[in-house]
Amino acid sequence: MNRGRQSRRATPERRTQRGLTLIEVLVAVLVIAIGLLGYAGLQATSLRYNHGAYTSTQATTLAVDIADRMRANPNAARDGAYDLGFDDDTSSGGGTVAANDLHDWRTTLTDLLPEGTSAVDVDNDGNARIDICWLADRSMDAPSLETDCSGDRKVFTYRTRI
Repeated sequence: MNRGRQSRRATPERRTQRGLTLIEVLVAVLVIAIGLLGYAGLQATSLRYNHGAYTSTQATTLAVDIADRMRANPNAARDGAYDLGFDDDTSSGGGTVAANDLHDWRTTLTDLLPEGTSAVDVDNDGNARIDICWLADRSMDAPSLETDCSGDRKVFTYRTRI
């Protein structure tokens, strides 16, 4: 027989691993899922803070608006025509410029701020204090019946001279 040839024995070949195992895939999916949950939480927090910044900006703009209206009518402001409490009703408007200003302003305030309410106080020297309150957490289900600035309500106070 052939002596030059070596006889080959049937030895099992060494197999190399190809691809990923199921455990590696599951771990990768788990890591991605945790990352996506973290990203969703970050987005929710960002949305909440952005809404808070938006309402604070609206309160600032509204306070400047009523201050400008009082500056346009300084005698009435010093005489107390613009004085307004948290519980005061401005729905009728009235026949004066000050009453119409307060009605328009309070209507805009309640439209822009969740459960928004306000108070205005002007002394005889023309020093004005404008307090604006609104519900800080918009996730609350039932509206509160509070007309003051307590609890979960945010307060913005603006002081100026007329």
